Amino acid sequence: MKSAKVDSESKIKREDVKNAIQGVIKFATENPRLQNKLFNEEFPLFLQINCFKIPKIRGQVKQLYRIPLAHSPLPEDADICLIVPEVKGIPNKEIERHVEHYEELFKSKGMTNIKKIMTFYELRTEYGTFELKNRLVDLYDIFLVDGRISGKVVHKCGSIFYKKRKVPVAVNLSVPKLKETIERAVKKAFLLLSFKSDSHSVQIGHSKMGLKSLTDNALSVVTFINNQFPGKIKNIRSLNIFAHRGSSIPIYLSLENPNQIEVPQLKEKKPKFCKTVQGDLTTINRGFVVVKPSGTVKVKKSKIYNKNKVLVK
Repeated sequence: MKSAKVDSESKIKREDVKNAIQGVIKFATENPRLQNKLFNEEFPLFLQINCFKIPKIRGQVKQLYRIPLAHSPLPEDADICLIVPEVKGIPNKEIERHVEHYEELFKSKGMTNIKKIMTFYELRTEYGTFELKNRLVDLYDIFLVDGRISGKVVHKCGSIFYKKRKVPVAVNLSVPKLKETIERAVKKAFLLLSFKSDSHSVQIGHSKMGLKSLTDNALSVVTFINNQFPGKIKNIRSLNIFAHRGSSIPIYLSLENPNQIEVPQLKEKKPKFCKTVQGDLTTINRGFVVVKPSGTVKVKKSKIYNKNKVLVK
């Protein structure tokens, strides 16, 4: 018997999402066992994604996604930390002068919600150990980083930032509309897709947000699943709204036969310096690779060349 075609737009209804969010919040706030733990404070809400088949990709065990939401999942008074590069002409150790430079820049752009401006020198000298990074990650709700140093900063932050869903979000500080760029970055949700698990979760907001905003964010994640999640909606077994220490309410259950679902095969991302070419490769003159019949490409001497791949500057 052929399984019914999955249509996410008809099966995931806005009213069902709204009722599920309302039920999870009500259970968590009225449960007497949780009253002493919550203290009437906001708590995060998540959309749990359970898939049929675990995606496969060569050479990787996880992949990071930034999901744009309709509204920020953080509190209105969220503490934002922005990591910036050092200003040219100012010694790295003079951190206060670097911070003053960026404070003047943000003030001219009408930005007042950045609680902490941290230079990369301060990050790598004052937060070098795991214990110090663990303290740092708990101090702020979200971390932003200048796109020019995002790779170095993410590598320096380590696994604790992945575990607590606070990997720094890259932003471009040279754009004219800087305030709007920061606001868009704060509205992104964190999804670390592990290729060893079939269950993942995305924070859609917190309990003090409006019901409409939470529903919009949940549907934004559904849109991401339809467009970018490996296997898309056909690979989804179930979607649930849940809160820590609370209940879980499903908003979508698939009737697909798991045996008919194919394992999503993701393409390996090539580094920017890797270029695919056609033809046979031969090395001559200590640092040149001749691509027949395309021509000659100059490359570094110390690189190793695989078939049909050339590493260039």
